[in-house]
Amino acid sequence: KDRIMTSISELLRELVLIESRLGCYEILYRGMPLYRIFRFELRKKYLKKRVPNYTNDSRKSSFSISSVFINVLYSLYDVCTVCFTKKKVDTIIFPHFRLFNFNGVLIEKFTDPLLEQSSLLGSVAVFQQSYRVNYRRKRLRIDMLYQVECLTMFTFMVSLVLLVFFYFGKTRKDIDILIKKIRRLQSVAGKDRFKMYFNFVNFYVLSFYYRQIFKKLKCKRIFVVNRDSFKSQIFAAHQLGLKVYELQHGVTMGPTVLYSGFFNPVIDPDYFLTFGAMWKGELFAMPVDRTINIGFAYKNYIQSLNVKISKGIESVLVISSPAITEEIVTIVEKLAILYPMNKFYFRTHPQENLSVSQKERLTLCLNVFYSDKSIESNIEILSYEHVIGTNSSVLFEALSLGKNVGRLAFGGLFINRYIGDDDFYYVQSLEDFDNFLRNRKRGIGKAYSDFEEDKLGMIL
Repeated sequence: KDRIMTSISELLRELVLIESRLGCYEILYRGMPLYRIFRFELRKKYLKKRVPNYTNDSRKSSFSISSVFINVLYSLYDVCTVCFTKKKVDTIIFPHFRLFNFNGVLIEKFTDPLLEQSSLLGSVAVFQQSYRVNYRRKRLRIDMLYQVECLTMFTFMVSLVLLVFFYFGKTRKDIDILIKKIRRLQSVAGKDRFKMYFNFVNFYVLSFYYRQIFKKLKCKRIFVVNRDSFKSQIFAAHQLGLKVYELQHGVTMGPTVLYSGFFNPVIDPDYFLTFGAMWKGELFAMPVDRTINIGFAYKNYIQSLNVKISKGIESVLVISSPAITEEIVTIVEKLAILYPMNKFYFRTHPQENLSVSQKERLTLCLNVFYSDKSIESNIEILSYEHVIGTNSSVLFEALSLGKNVGRLAFGGLFINRYIGDDDFYYVQSLEDFDNFLRNRKRGIGKAYSDFEEDKLGMIL
């Protein structure tokens, strides 16, 4: 895993330099590098050709047709309400697509706790879309919710029609010039060219619609989770002079497909809000003075629940990851034999499924159980004293909650420390696992700090 991550990091550093040298950022559209609309997908394609099992998504994609239909109907009503309302809002929030079930209520872990713990945002509208589940009646803060699935689908259909007119415009010629530059880096087939044409038109149409919505609601600012997913909204907001804030949504330790590159004030947020002091601006292609550590509101939110340890001191939560599933399964098999008095609860990544043979091997271990993935990771962590894994963000979450957290550094897993004394216990062997269980040192690390409303207030 570490060798793969090092390879990806090296490739990305090299890729950023090549993109710049080829002039990919020189072709502008209203002050924004045209390349930024396509960069994320093109980078993924580049890495897939060069890194074995780059995505390693072993999960089968599935969604309910009925849920999609119901969500589109609800969103049609909500979008019409926005179009004809006289309501004004100060803040519009675009949360992450992934929702978690918490005591029968669906929550989004990055923006919902911010709303719950801060009174600085004024009147708020939450523009949500999530196709996999019908979330209308279960969503937290339903009073603020506007579903926007139909807007995305309508944009898709309109873009197909406008594609004919786009073909004769100047921007199409600019994209062709950009494609010539990209072809010096990787192949761009006919279907890739068409996809780039369509993605630009879709970006243009969606940003146009949101520009009208922002003007209609007279909002002052927007919050997003993942700048690439909401680039149309960011572009539209900046055209109207609105402030844009992006919330950190995962662990970023080095170069990434999403962030690596150069800051642009038209398509990037005005401020990037991090979980803790560990995260620096250069990791997110943001100026240092625009990267603000406001803390992790969700951490404070769940700590207020006072959940008691329910699994027992002998239980261990195992955090797996798609790129190292086999190594983790093998280690857990051996640990289960050597430590029969311990119980191991195996939690897979949202994009990971165990193979039939891996499931059979773990089933033979009577003290290995499967974690319930429907429970959000932070909530589940509260039930354990010990958590082990390698590079998952869940390990940082567990550390911030005061748990005994071990990073597995054996069995084919070669890892380096994140920073000096990072408060993790590095398990060097099967035998060293016993020392890990006896470890009484606790440190919350620098990745997830307490939420500080004052810091947020200073930049609103």
